[in-house]
Amino acid sequence: GIEASPVIISTVNNGIPNYISEDAYDYVISCATINGRKILLDAAGSNNGIGILPFHALNWKGRLIQNDGNSEPIQITPTKKSIKTSSLSASISDGGLLTGNARIQYTAYQALRFRNQYLETDSLTYLENLENDFEAISISDFSVQNVNNLEGPIIESFTFEMNQKLDLNAERLIIDPVLFLGLDQNLFKTDTRNLPVDLTFPFKNKIIISFDIPKGYQVEKLPENKTMKLPNQIGSYNYLISPTTSKITVMITTSIQQQYILPENYTYLKEFYSQILSTEDQKIVFKKQP
Repeated sequence: GIEASPVIISTVNNGIPNYISEDAYDYVISCATINGRKILLDAAGSNNGIGILPFHALNWKGRLIQNDGNSEPIQITPTKKSIKTSSLSASISDGGLLTGNARIQYTAYQALRFRNQYLETDSLTYLENLENDFEAISISDFSVQNVNNLEGPIIESFTFEMNQKLDLNAERLIIDPVLFLGLDQNLFKTDTRNLPVDLTFPFKNKIIISFDIPKGYQVEKLPENKTMKLPNQIGSYNYLISPTTSKITVMITTSIQQQYILPENYTYLKEFYSQILSTEDQKIVFKKQP
């Protein structure tokens, strides 16, 4: 059979235990050893698969209770990045509408976050909330795969239409190349911080957008490419825009390696997201062909 042991933990709301005591821990999960690998399990969570814990349990370290009654510390916070990949293809109709198709894939804790949001409401309300979150678009042909398959990635697909028409008689067109997926604010506003920043889990967010150059136009100005790295291998960011004679492709990757960002690295994190905000605010300028 599979060897399993209880693990006592302190949930996020209960805080970080400073010492071992009965009151320091308020939740119990299991640790199964399979082929020499320890896998954390929580049977009480209905939306998390094998090795995925509910968010309230992701709090530093727990204590694995051994058969002889002794205990040892065990890492609770995830170390493997959860990945969200957004792929969009778009074009501009003769009437000036920017339309396209989107496919967004979520794995691990990204998938758990999606399931928690999607399953707590009905599909119509979720779709309305999605349109409000993205702003300025209308969504149709919406579908989701693997909501109840906890071991598979979530795949969200839909057709979109930007609500604002472009004037195809204008001498110049200005288009946001990241469409509705760009960062819209820097959540880190204070100058200093005394406690670690909890980002919930390590992650990688990938955005791939491809759209046709409008008929009768040519590229006049493109955004500048950008590459950044946080110190101590905390994270990285890469923004790459690639034009051809008929298409423009934008590829953006934001990667954070740690759940917790220590206070001494907070100013780097704040500036990191400030730079992302300014990078993703750049526009493409098209001009009429002579």
